[in-house]
Amino acid sequence: MLDPAAEARLLRRVREAVFLQARNVARRDVLVSCAADAGIDTHAFSVLLDADAGAHGLASDLRDRQLLGVRQFPTLLIATATGERPRTLTVGSPPWARVESALLSALAIPGARPAPAPTIDAALRAYRSGTTPEFATLLDITPQHAESQLAAAGATRHPLDTGHHWTANPHDRPNRHADPLQPFPSKRIH
Repeated sequence: MLDPAAEARLLRRVREAVFLQARNVARRDVLVSCAADAGIDTHAFSVLLDADAGAHGLASDLRDRQLLGVRQFPTLLIATATGERPRTLTVGSPPWARVESALLSALAIPGARPAPAPTIDAALRAYRSGTTPEFATLLDITPQHAESQLAAAGATRHPLDTGHHWTANPHDRPNRHADPLQPFPSKRIH
């Protein structure tokens, strides 16, 4: 990847292109546009894309998947000791509370306890946009409750064929230092 810090932005932009805009992300021009939107140098991105620079990594991932017996996506694997063969922790997309519980159990950290769910304001600062189901899953609430919280937080609702896409108030400052994989300090293991 040209800019590891932009990787999460690129993946988010690709998801938005396919799911919110019905764009064909298998097309080169769409991927280059997504890279530009994510702040990645499009010339360098195009050179790597045309050279099939990710083929070796993908082939390695496919070999690992077969060796580890992974049959579904996503599958979360964990190895708690050096040299230990990774074992399956979760399969599919379970609620965060189940993933967190499985992690805490596998890691057996003394005194570790589940963290409270993030707030809608923290979610909007970290992600800036998302669909109702995404926010509901993240916050572990019903979609109806997510919509009422998003509206109360001043997020802008955009209708979709299957629900709504929400964007943060442009006057709210984004959290540019947030790690998109762990955007809420409260989600880290205590």
